[in-house]
Amino acid sequence: KVKTILKKVTPLIAKSVSLEAKPLPMSDIKIYSIYDEQLDDEYHISIGEKSVELDKSLIYIAIITKGEGIRVIVFAGGNAIKVISAGTLAKEISVRLGGSGGGGGRFGQGGGSIKYKRKITDTLLLVEESIAKLRRVD
Repeated sequence: KVKTILKKVTPLIAKSVSLEAKPLPMSDIKIYSIYDEQLDDEYHISIGEKSVELDKSLIYIAIITKGEGIRVIVFAGGNAIKVISAGTLAKEISVRLGGSGGGGGRFGQGGGSIKYKRKITDTLLLVEESIAKLRRVD
């Protein structure tokens, strides 16, 4: 039942993600990042995937605490991939949180250690700043 509900509400949530995303200065890229201690991987993968499908300029980042670890999920829309890949972002975030990550242009994932939990907010801010400094590659 939960999967059925998620499937039905994902498009609505994805639209709100795009509206709430933060436009980055000097760029046509928007970033949406969330730190979530309650919802799981399946939720954020579903929302992230649909969000970048609807908004090609969006980067979706979810950091989830899961047991004794931290899970990192990143999606990049078609236009955002021209600036940075989701896999590169997942790796950068995961390394800052004491772990590793990777992936491709559209989807990246990784993880870290719960002992770095206090660094999550700062890490997301640093990632936003580093993306904002990048120039679009055509």
